[in-house]
Amino acid sequence: MTKMITEAEMSLQTLYTHMLESGIERIQLQLEDECVMLHTENGTGYSIALIEDKKFIRFSTALPLRRNVSYEQKIAYANHLNSKVFLPCFCITTQGNIGVSYVMPYRLGVIAAQFMNIVRRFGSMLEFIEQAHNDDGLIEFEISSDESNESPDLAQISQPKGCLLN
Repeated sequence: MTKMITEAEMSLQTLYTHMLESGIERIQLQLEDECVMLHTENGTGYSIALIEDKKFIRFSTALPLRRNVSYEQKIAYANHLNSKVFLPCFCITTQGNIGVSYVMPYRLGVIAAQFMNIVRRFGSMLEFIEQAHNDDGLIEFEISSDESNESPDLAQISQPKGCLLN
């Protein structure tokens, strides 16, 4: 019989437990941030959260873009990804990074296997973007020395809630 997660059973704890039972290893339940944190094989972080009033499961992350790229180039990149990559929606965050999100409805429940397929597909899609849609190096996880003459003061750098930068 197909395993279902009913609307009444839906919680971060239920999703977390199901992912652990399904073999997901790089996972952490963060109740204070109201999300489950996961990492791809390459280490890119992403979160799963519930939008309870609208009955959605939200998969999201923010990939850091080079600081010296113009806003117009970032918008063009987001539009390119929206037209070429199936599943998520791409936007530019207020911090100038590329926001990646996908929502999955859970009204009337979710087939557990379908949920796990989306978990794996979202992570694979992030790795695909980093490899196949980053030829010009717009996504950059490290600050290069030519962009900054000083090393940043780590005490002054803060990540906004829900933004997963690696």
